[in-house]
Amino acid sequence: MAFILDVTRMQNHSLRSLIAAGLAAVALAHVAAPARAHEDDGKVRDKQKAVKGRVWREGQGSVAGGTFAAQGLALKSWHPLNTIDAGATSGNDCWGYVSSSGREYAIMCVSNGTAFYDVTDPVNATKVGFIPGPSSLWRDAKVYGRHAYVVTEGGAGIQVIALANIDQGVVTLVNTITTGGGLATHNVAINEQSGYLYRCGGGASGLRIYNLNGTPSAPVFVGEWSTHYVHDAQIVSYTTGPWAGREIAFCCAGLNGGNAETGLYIVDVTNKAAPTLLSRLLYPSARYSHQGWLTEDKRYFLLGDELDEGATQQFSTTHVIDVLLLNNPIYVGQFTNNTPAITHNCYTHNGKMFQANYRSGLRVFDVATPGNIASVTEVAYLDTYPADDAAQFNGLWSCYPYFPSGTIIGSDLERGLFVWRLGEEEVQISFPGGAPTRVSPSGQPLNFDVAILPGTTITNRRFYWNTTSGTVTLPITQVDADTFRVQLPASTCGSTVGFAVEFVTPNDSYRLPGTGFLQATSADGEADR
Repeated sequence: MAFILDVTRMQNHSLRSLIAAGLAAVALAHVAAPARAHEDDGKVRDKQKAVKGRVWREGQGSVAGGTFAAQGLALKSWHPLNTIDAGATSGNDCWGYVSSSGREYAIMCVSNGTAFYDVTDPVNATKVGFIPGPSSLWRDAKVYGRHAYVVTEGGAGIQVIALANIDQGVVTLVNTITTGGGLATHNVAINEQSGYLYRCGGGASGLRIYNLNGTPSAPVFVGEWSTHYVHDAQIVSYTTGPWAGREIAFCCAGLNGGNAETGLYIVDVTNKAAPTLLSRLLYPSARYSHQGWLTEDKRYFLLGDELDEGATQQFSTTHVIDVLLLNNPIYVGQFTNNTPAITHNCYTHNGKMFQANYRSGLRVFDVATPGNIASVTEVAYLDTYPADDAAQFNGLWSCYPYFPSGTIIGSDLERGLFVWRLGEEEVQISFPGGAPTRVSPSGQPLNFDVAILPGTTITNRRFYWNTTSGTVTLPITQVDADTFRVQLPASTCGSTVGFAVEFVTPNDSYRLPGTGFLQATSADGEADR
């Protein structure tokens, strides 16, 4: 009698839930029509069905439906739309939140609401709450203090969601703000330095401004800039230099819903009752100024045009604009990569630009010196749309790279929530020749390989052995620099047993498999039913 590992029967439980529950031998084997608003109708034209599946976690073997090509990014977990909410038909924007305890949370927007995930352990990311909202292809969220603010083209104004008790698994819709004109909004921006919220777009709207400083759960409408449509914006406060004390909005904007005179508009919003246009820049070959982000020194604005790929540009293109002089921005040039996919949302952090590029997934660029276009290089990627990189509106919508731990999240139209880490893994666990498919009931030694990045400190290492009687940890012996060994104990013939390897560092825990168990087989090797 032997035992066989049946990866097709693996269920999506975290390691600690597997340990807590043990292994039961018998039980365990292995839109409503979206608003058709402005240029984004391409999303309606290209809309595809959600890719359904089970939650995938690092260490569970191959990803269902194929692999995601990657370099320099490690996929820690993937949460398909059907696991986020049964009613979700598409994903859209995402953001992040760090609680007072230091726990990290992903805010994942989908067609019918907003989900909240604890991603403190990126492998075992877990949903902690869901707030329904109007059905729409577009939804966006930002955070100020202990509240999340959610808007949508589907209307409803601003949903205010309390996050104070999120560590206890509680998120609560505490208010809905309907002041400030029409209820539809394309995007929301918050300047956390000043405590002001800016509704972007929605119908023909520009910026609608709200004060969060008095009562964050009840934002007060205080002014607007309505001469141009604003698709998206970043608003910052200047504390040094000639613009010290001023609050400035960098707007991807234009006329006629953003389609005419499209470009970067720089607006002084210090006086909320009377914002002032300082300057604008209409860059070459522009089609639709969509979104952009400042470099961390506020010297350059990196702008993505959502309609130039496949039209005026052959490859994914980012436009670089020097904004040192706010009243006289200068076009520096553009950088591309070798994919034709459409650029979408980008953010800068630690000298890098993280860009969600629809069908080519997450792209990471070194933008330490963007004024020198030749110095900008792509340093990492993970493609969430395996079929192709065509210039169409499918795949990765947005990303969020600001968690203190280094975890990165991404939101995908068809595939839901992705959780990543950037850079080479500290620990990589593998079985030479593949994971074992059979073990002897009389017990046997089992070798596995562990590649540890130089300079990495291992704080603990464990080998869990699961049987119907419970879970024990087995001693691990180091054979050579990369090879480790455990002695598997004898098992009752015909029983169900399982294992998991875990190495822990100060930064993370690494497991293989994330859940795993061996299924008893008959003498001819066919699985017992």
